[in-house]
Parts: sequence; structure tokens; C-alpha cells
Amino acid sequence: DVEIVWKAPWVKHDSHILVATEYFRLFRYGYQGSTSTSGTLQFSFLKTVFDHNVNFMGQVGIKKLLDQWGLYHTLFHSFEMRCPSLQIVQEDQHTMVRAPAIMHLRISRATITTLYPHILQHERIVQKLIGQVLRVPFLVHFRYNESGVIDTFNTEVDVISGFVKLLGSTDDAEFVSDGCHFRDDAELEILP
Repeated sequence: DVEIVWKAPWVKHDSHILVATEYFRLFRYGYQGSTSTSGTLQFSFLKTVFDHNVNFMGQVGIKKLLDQWGLYHTLFHSFEMRCPSLQIVQEDQHTMVRAPAIMHLRISRATITTLYPHILQHERIVQKLIGQVLRVPFLVHFRYNESGVIDTFNTEVDVISGFVKLLGSTDDAEFVSDGCHFRDDAELEILP
């Protein structure tokens, strides 16, 4: 169940809440890829509820979102996200759904090699991480345009707090996070 907090009760927001709830339901275990039935359903959902010029991570269109989903699927042994509450916020002429959530990311050696290569020489930390589930608080903002479709999709993550809980050390968490390729906006950066 999702708790809904109404910050702008004078505007009807049922469809916005339903879309955000469905996003978290469909993508709970990540993007399943274009060749699966689930992936086809996910893609159709995105094409229906996102404006074709949606802004995500500074890029236009859903390609960046699908690329990021592909990286999460490839780089983490398992993925799950949960969103316990949704908040409606009115911003000028736009309605936003604010969705605080948690990502559960199982770390593999591929995760470390790709996103945290700077820690590979520190086997003590590497061994603490491999096979563990990193719980990352994150925030999603769905901004709707006047037509009722999502024109901006923003994400923010707090990776350091997840590593503090996992490693039990602020110093180790900061060391792992410094120089990593997991940005504060949840983008996984793959360098050539």
C-alpha cells in the first residue's frame, strides 16, 4: 500500500497518483528489456505517460531512461525499488508527484569494477560489499504538463547513507563514494 499525502487538495490528482503508483509497480524489479512481455508492457506504459520530449537527466526523450534501466539491470545482481508514499505538490502551473523511495541493489564484482574501480585495491572493502544489498534512499519527481503527461522526470539518490549502513563506517562510505560513477541524480556513468 502507498500512503498519499495531498499538498494541493484544490486540484484533482487521481490520474497523477495512479500513473506514479503504476510506474513503481511495473518497474519494481527494473526494466525487463524490450524482448520480454513485461518489457513490452513497460515500454508501452512509458510511451503513454511520458511526453515524447520528456526531460530526464538533461536529455530529451525516454532513450536515456531506458539506457539507465539497462545499466542498472546489467551492473547489479538484483534490483528492487519500493515507494511507500506519494506526495502531490502544486508548482506554478504544474502538478508534481514527489515519490520518496528505496532502491535495493545487490552488489557484484561487475558493480565494483564498473562503478567503483578506485576501491579494487582495497580488498577488505571489496569483500564487505560483494553479494551485499545496498539500500539507497532516492527521490523521484514526476512533473506533469497541462496535458496531463509527464514532461520532466527527476531523480535524486543518497548513496553515501546506504554505504554508511552497509559498511558501518562513515570513512569507508566516503572512500567508496568519492570517485564513484553513481551520481547524485541516480545516473550510472560508464566511462569509455
